Amino acid sequence: MTPLPPPRDTAGVTTRLIVTYVRGLHGEPGVRRLLELAGETRPSSLLEDERSWSTYEQKVALFEAAEEITGDRWVCHRIGESVLGDQVSPVLRWLISTLGSPQQVLRSCARANVKFSTNSTMEALHSRRGRAVVTYRVDAGYTPNRHDCRYTQGIITQAPVLFGLPPAVIDHPRCQVEGAPACVYEVTWQTRVGRFGPRGRRGGVDRRDAELQVLRGQMDDLQRTVADLVSASDLDEVLGRIAGRATAAVRGQRYLLAVRLGDDQPPRIRSEGLPASEARRLGNALLAGGDGSLPGAEHLVTEVATARHRYGWLAAYLPEGKGFLPAEGEQLAAYGRLAGAALDAATALAEARRGGATARALLQLASDLANLQDTWSIADRVTRAAPTIVGAARASLFAWDEDAQRLVVVALEGYGSDEPAARALEIPRGATPLLDELMDDLQPRVVSQPQDPLIRAAMERVGDARVALVPLVTHGRFLGAVMVSWGEEDAPPEDMAAVLWALNGLANQTAVAMSSVELLRTARHQARHDTLTGLANRLLLQERLEWELADLRRTGVPLAVCFLDLDHFKAVNDALGHAAGDEVLIEVGRRLRDRVRATDAIARVSGDEFVILLRSLDDREGVHQVARDVVESLGRPYLAGGDEVVLGVSVGVAVAPAHGDDPDTLLRAADLAMYAAKRERGTYRVYEPGMGVLQAGDDAPPEQFR
Repeated sequence: MTPLPPPRDTAGVTTRLIVTYVRGLHGEPGVRRLLELAGETRPSSLLEDERSWSTYEQKVALFEAAEEITGDRWVCHRIGESVLGDQVSPVLRWLISTLGSPQQVLRSCARANVKFSTNSTMEALHSRRGRAVVTYRVDAGYTPNRHDCRYTQGIITQAPVLFGLPPAVIDHPRCQVEGAPACVYEVTWQTRVGRFGPRGRRGGVDRRDAELQVLRGQMDDLQRTVADLVSASDLDEVLGRIAGRATAAVRGQRYLLAVRLGDDQPPRIRSEGLPASEARRLGNALLAGGDGSLPGAEHLVTEVATARHRYGWLAAYLPEGKGFLPAEGEQLAAYGRLAGAALDAATALAEARRGGATARALLQLASDLANLQDTWSIADRVTRAAPTIVGAARASLFAWDEDAQRLVVVALEGYGSDEPAARALEIPRGATPLLDELMDDLQPRVVSQPQDPLIRAAMERVGDARVALVPLVTHGRFLGAVMVSWGEEDAPPEDMAAVLWALNGLANQTAVAMSSVELLRTARHQARHDTLTGLANRLLLQERLEWELADLRRTGVPLAVCFLDLDHFKAVNDALGHAAGDEVLIEVGRRLRDRVRATDAIARVSGDEFVILLRSLDDREGVHQVARDVVESLGRPYLAGGDEVVLGVSVGVAVAPAHGDDPDTLLRAADLAMYAAKRERGTYRVYEPGMGVLQAGDDAPPEQFR
């Protein structure tokens, strides 16, 4: 077997942090000096690309150069602390934050650590709320380095900051650099300080602004990926870009793309970080039905496919024992669908280049669609381009209304005075065999002398003598159809096969754009919802509270929040494991949905804490009834890991405007009321002035609330 190329030990996020930190202190002259002292021949732009990889020795050389330039022996610790700054991809921060809480991040530190280094092993010996013991060991064959140790400590301090908490404090009793088998980090952090303090700030980080930045970064990354793929000039370039930009989906060490563009076409294999011979072996194995496994590595694999074509496979690799983050499987699958849509478009464009004006129109359409971010804009642009691309007189785009089970017109071009009649056209499922056939076989078709009375009447109403239509499908779902048409007075096309071919190209471009919109919509949803329960997260709760409180100031109709904390939940995790704990949390979400109105909101704001937003209250008795129902419902037994467990819940209630007229004050009041309920367990309390004095212990409120 061909040996692997030089080690890819250090992810680009680390070299990016080093370069940007030195630039912030000493500007471009400092960066040039950094590269000179480190013996770097690579340009700084490559070191700042998070997709790049370096060896362990190159990383250590950069660390030592940074210390010499700054004169600060703790500079690597400070570089690690800068990991949540603007210089690091928001998507990477989002991927790690999906683990749910600081203790979950540290409990899963092996998978989080691999985003920075693959030649080290990090393990949580113990992790609970507010405290963890973590070991860090540089693998055999590498010399432990104090800069690397301090850099790692700096990163660990930021785990709580991901969730709006102050940085962690680390005690370092044993160090591998000094001969210990591994570094031991005793990590402690505050769990509740400033939970809903002014503007949501903790330790200088605005939680809401940070999550919005993640959402914007994720959408920007997806949008850049879409634009990058559809702007390539030929198929080989598209294939190379798909493999090269796979890091936008997951942070792997190596990538492999193996596709066939047709049954009679040879395999096309592209890779990042793999030697050509190894890439060919793995790619052929994947296309032959193998799993694409690489000795000594773990991998994620997703299909590159659309509803029309199954092209092949995309795989990402990490060293064995490192593992991927939970959200990365979904991210890679979404990227595989996007890559499939891009290949649909690219194959159509490759053929279309023989068609002169048609090719130019398709290329321009691809460029235009890459910059659109909503369905209506896409529909308008497609219908305006369609007549030129296929040589038709008119064009329309139909959207499929899933609820009503019918096709409806959303955009038109070229109908003139017939537009009102054309826009009124609706085709219900079952009303004509044409729609059923289109949805079943997903193939384009031409209609000139329809026997079906519905289609014949519709064509006569708008003056169409011949129509050609092609379905729009993305991620296996029927989205609608693009139709082009000619009237009796229009010259019919000489080559209808060429028209259908061009129409397919147009549909493929539309599919790329719609895939982009769907991915952006998914990104928005993920940034505002809890990945385990599907409930709203803290960001969406904050937004809903602001909307509802603004409405309260306008209408005077009160609202309430209920702050819930499960009693004895830690015992479930400790006794039965976190998988069983997750089962309980999912069931809690289901029970809460059954206890509130559809117009109310439920959010999971941390591990075992939930918030219910009750809007448009008629009277306070309704709040009491909801609180009683919640206590009763969540107090019933749960099935977790095959065992029956009984928990309770403590609920704090605050009513606006009586207990606060802004989100922070209202949530703080509900939080304090919840702590008052904790004294008795399995009950609820409504906020009263003076609440907040509790006994010290695990369930005590933050210091400023005492």
